[in-house]
Amino acid sequence: FLCHFKIPRGKATMLEKASMGRRLGAALVVAIALCGLAAMRGDARGTELLGTWEVPTGIGIDREPYSAPPTLWLYWGSTTNRRMEGSGENIRHLFKLGRIEGGEYRDPQFLHKIDGVLFKQLSTACCTSLVMPPFEWDFPVHNANKAVGQALRSYVANGNALIMTGGLIDIEFLNRYFSLNLEPADGNYAPGPFPLLPNLHGYSDKMKALVMAGPSVLPQKGIAVTAVKRDSLPDGSTIIYASPKNVAVFTIKFCMAENPKSESTAPLPPIRVYPKYCPASARAGRPCSCGNIAFLGYNYRDRYPSRWDLTLKIMERVASITPEESKDPANYHPKGTMSEGDEENAKLDSAQARGDSQEKLVEKWPESGKLVDNPNGGSFKAAQQAMLRHLGKMRQQSLAQGTAGHRISGARGRASKRAGGETQHTDAAKATGCGPICQLRNLVTNMKAGQ
Repeated sequence: FLCHFKIPRGKATMLEKASMGRRLGAALVVAIALCGLAAMRGDARGTELLGTWEVPTGIGIDREPYSAPPTLWLYWGSTTNRRMEGSGENIRHLFKLGRIEGGEYRDPQFLHKIDGVLFKQLSTACCTSLVMPPFEWDFPVHNANKAVGQALRSYVANGNALIMTGGLIDIEFLNRYFSLNLEPADGNYAPGPFPLLPNLHGYSDKMKALVMAGPSVLPQKGIAVTAVKRDSLPDGSTIIYASPKNVAVFTIKFCMAENPKSESTAPLPPIRVYPKYCPASARAGRPCSCGNIAFLGYNYRDRYPSRWDLTLKIMERVASITPEESKDPANYHPKGTMSEGDEENAKLDSAQARGDSQEKLVEKWPESGKLVDNPNGGSFKAAQQAMLRHLGKMRQQSLAQGTAGHRISGARGRASKRAGGETQHTDAAKATGCGPICQLRNLVTNMKAGQ
């Protein structure tokens, strides 16, 4: 509006002065109206975003509060540093899991061991994620070709996600149980920083959107980050954060299919299949089942919040997206359901995760007929000592009465007295159809009845 004003040269008449005043007043009114309209639009936009979590802005106070998904499991076993400033405790606090009870944190979503029946049950199902804090206190040593190693591979291949954190020992865990050949950076040190790569090969649009919402670069914090050589990654890997030669965050799509040499009379374990060969395997009648392995090379020993914390949450969500190959449950490995005994042991493992007291676990032992192994405390020893004390009392009572009583015999003691050239123990087993497990259950029943 000011461009339309012409300042008169020389002396202005009263009419020109009045006209110029009217124009200035109109311009001022219009300017105030425009400013008010802009303010109203800004208030309307602020009101529109108030109470929603669509566009996180500012310093983050309007972001949606985080809660761990119900399908998330946290490994809380012998390898996890559960001390106040330990890496396991920091990750537990990050995912908001656990409640303090009995001087320790307990949660139904804690997994205490990978060789238990609870993990065996998880490995035969789909659509969960397992976060492994850095291995600091122990290393799970099992035969990679036996039940535990096969359960780990089946867990991932059946549409689940394994999220690994830490350094060299965690890389060795992946190499041992998943037949990988990951190599740490030269000198086990990568100076960083590690920017987010723009090309996420093999990711869906949903997975790309999740990753792009994370930090644009991750730092090296002293020597806290262990990177892997880019050339050592297997086929099916997706690089997330990396320097020119080393990778700090990546995922591996791990697939398995039925062994082509397997027969009904002589079944063989499933074999690993690289993702690019899964279509050919499906055409041959052996469809693949796939899952994701995510690795973050940070040791999470610093409790101060950092960009690595947000990255761990994002990678858990990314890796837990089930691949298309695992949509059909008929492709899971191994096929079949669990026995009743395994389900009963799985319930006991869940009771340990919930934090049942030692007395409750000891009480459950006679009902199930199986000894309880609680890695969090001394319930195993407590149940064993209680059983031995009870057997000792019963034996003393039986000896006082002149009877043979209950005996705990070793390998040599199981050779019973022979009568007429035949073993009484064998005859009793044949007559009753009661084997060693049945005899153990009868022993427990007798113990319970004598209390």
